[in-house]
Parts: sequence; C-alpha cells; structure tokens
Amino acid sequence: SDFAKKYILPEVEELSKDDEVEVRCVAMVTVAEMIPLVDDDSRKEMIVPLVIRSLEEAVGRREGGKSGGGVKGDDERCKLIQFRLQASEMIGQFCHGLRDFYSKE
Repeated sequence: SDFAKKYILPEVEELSKDDEVEVRCVAMVTVAEMIPLVDDDSRKEMIVPLVIRSLEEAVGRREGGKSGGGVKGDDERCKLIQFRLQASEMIGQFCHGLRDFYSKE
C-alpha cells in the first residue's frame, strides 16, 4: 500500500541500520512479513536492496553495527551469531516473496 511505502518502509529501513543487533533482527522479520503487503515497485525499489544489504551483513560481506573489545566484543559476536541465525531462518521467506525480482547478477 502507499501508506506502507511512504511511512513504514522508510522507518524499517532506518531500523535495519541500527547499532543494536536485536533491532536489525526485528527489522529483517518485519521486512519479510511486509513483502506480500506492498506493491511490486516497493519490493523492487526498497525491499530487494534492504534484503541484499541485510544478508550481506549476515554473511560478513558488509559491516553492520559497532563492536568493541573485551567482554563487549564477545557480546557483539554472540549478537552477530544471533543475527546470522535469524537471517538464515528468513532466507526462504525472502526468496519466495521476492521470486519475481531475481536476476543473474
């Protein structure tokens, strides 16, 4: 819907860039749940790039959030593992919902 495209997706996109891993996980789940609710243009222009960025972060190709040393670094590593597990659970839903937007790239 236009409401989702104008108001909700931009907020979810901002949340997907949050420093807190838990917030990025929830944003990713929200994106997956919104796929059937938005039009093709919104999927192509907003959701596909957001999913690609999130999955690249999950596999370590893109830097996400901040990490420190010591105990905080260990905590961040645990949170990153949580993010990766969440991403792996969402891949099927992303693939199914975005199947019309695949390319050879």
